[in-house]
Amino acid sequence: MDANGFRAKRDAVRSLLETAKQYVSIRHVYLDRGFYHVHVV
Repeated sequence: MDANGFRAKRDAVRSLLETAKQYVSIRHVYLDRGFYHVHVV
C-alpha cells in the first residue's frame, strides 16, 4: 500500500472518531494491525 493509502486510513479513523465523539465519550481506541502505522497512530 502506498503512502496515500495510509493517509486515507488516517483520515477515515479521524472522521470516525470525530463523529463518535459527538455521541459517546471515548477513552481508548483499539485497532488491528492493518491500521498500525505512524500516520494512523
